[in-house]
Amino acid sequence: GRLRLLLKVKGLFSKGLSYEEVKKAFLGGVAKEFAKSEILKGGSWWNLYNTPGLALIKAVANSPDQSVPISYLRKVQMPEDELLKHNIFSYHPTSHRITFQSRAVATYVKENVL
Repeated sequence: GRLRLLLKVKGLFSKGLSYEEVKKAFLGGVAKEFAKSEILKGGSWWNLYNTPGLALIKAVANSPDQSVPISYLRKVQMPEDELLKHNIFSYHPTSHRITFQSRAVATYVKENVL
């Protein structure tokens, strides 16, 4: 996963793209993942703000270590399997915590969701 990502970034930079162009390309991919996920109920940003997904996004983004316990999903009534099958959140079984899948997702959330 990460090695493939680094190779992709290297390829984009070697083509002469600027940092902002590479960032835009990656954040576009994150936007597609949000659109495919259940968080966006119907694919509109308006609906994102009317779902428990926003509560989870805010909780992860605003926590000091950008993670929440897996039990938080039950609190906001989100199905674990549905939420984690998309490339937005990651579950860490050793700590039983949920984080954003990548820094690109965290950046996208800060710039476009919150």
